Amino acid sequence: MDTIQKEKTKFHTSVIAKDDFLNTLKLCAKDFIDYFYNGTNYDDDLIPVNISDDYQFINFIAEKKSWPETARKLYLQCFVNSENNKKCSGIIAVYLLSKLLIGENKFQAKDFKNDSLYAVKCKKAEALKSLSFFIDINIFEFIKNVISETGVFGSISIESTKASVPTLEFFSGHTFNLGLHNHFCREQISAGSARLLLFDGAITEVSQVDHIFTQANEKKESVVIVARSFGNDVISTINVNSKRNTLQVFPIVISDEITNINSFFDISVCSGASVITAETGRRISNINLEDLVSVSDFAATGRRINFSSKMQHKASIQSRIDGINRKIDHAIWNDEMSAEDIRTVYSSRIDSLSGNLIKLWVPGSDEFLVYVRKNFIFALNYISSFSNFGKIKTSDFFKGFNLPRYLPPDILEASIVSSKNMYKDIKSAGCYIVIDD
Repeated sequence: MDTIQKEKTKFHTSVIAKDDFLNTLKLCAKDFIDYFYNGTNYDDDLIPVNISDDYQFINFIAEKKSWPETARKLYLQCFVNSENNKKCSGIIAVYLLSKLLIGENKFQAKDFKNDSLYAVKCKKAEALKSLSFFIDINIFEFIKNVISETGVFGSISIESTKASVPTLEFFSGHTFNLGLHNHFCREQISAGSARLLLFDGAITEVSQVDHIFTQANEKKESVVIVARSFGNDVISTINVNSKRNTLQVFPIVISDEITNINSFFDISVCSGASVITAETGRRISNINLEDLVSVSDFAATGRRINFSSKMQHKASIQSRIDGINRKIDHAIWNDEMSAEDIRTVYSSRIDSLSGNLIKLWVPGSDEFLVYVRKNFIFALNYISSFSNFGKIKTSDFFKGFNLPRYLPPDILEASIVSSKNMYKDIKSAGCYIVIDD
């Protein structure tokens, strides 16, 4: 009988002596400190690379200096541990770890956020000066001007443009890339107040919504109906009555494109309206006009709808934005989605959910656009920490370190704790085992 042999994955295990590995890490630490001091560097495509590039800054140095994979992954682990605790702290943690590895270990961790002796209120100019240490000087002034113009608590969307000059656009309220039905008799509409009906399905018969039409006519109220599709008879009825000014019903269509996959529930979060689906067990025929929430300053064209934001929904909207940002982080880390995919699937949703949106149009390549976005993300998170937690004087905790004069206490605390924990793990190991497949 022939023997059938199955191919198995072979793992190769090697042991690295502690002293050898520490010597390797010490060389990598010197490389990292050199690049950290140098500020902005450039990759093979002449795209700037600096501290605000997060973990890619580590990968850039590792590739340039031919680090072993064990060192690169250890540095990435330190970065992730710190970044998971506090945004913008990862690279500082890796810098502090590098200092520990070369023997400069005279700094300590304190509970900065709860120690009024150290954390004091930070002026805007001081926070921006600190930010300038980490951001490419060629675009720092640009970022500073945008932050000064818009603040740090609104939402900024950064897109590419073929124009030669950067442009800022300001949007208030919630804007969704949906539009009026293409057979509706008007190209654009507006209403100071309108009832909102969200139906995740097709409205094929007038009988489904006839009672709502009747009530809207009797009470002289405007109604916005958002659905997957509308039957011809439904649109004809709406158009006839709209031309007679006897009915103000506005049909909005959500197509089955990937960018619209969550639109019903995003609109629901922003407006407070319930989405009627097959799973809810509710029928449109059982919905009365007074059951529907109202939205203010509603406007629509064939490509866009807009309505005012409500303060009472701010927390739930922010929670949904935070959830989307976590998905974006996972998409970037897993390298399964390109920057364009992320922009298509996620970024437009954040734009729509944000009640105070600024769009920045940036000239240049797609790679440069990604670089500008990274700098903005880092800048907003960094400045926000100053706003929320104040500042501490760096020299109170470090002597001779190349860091800004002031740092946010929460960022510094996370950096120190993560770097010291990683250094402790490295020093306490007897030897190091590497498993390669």
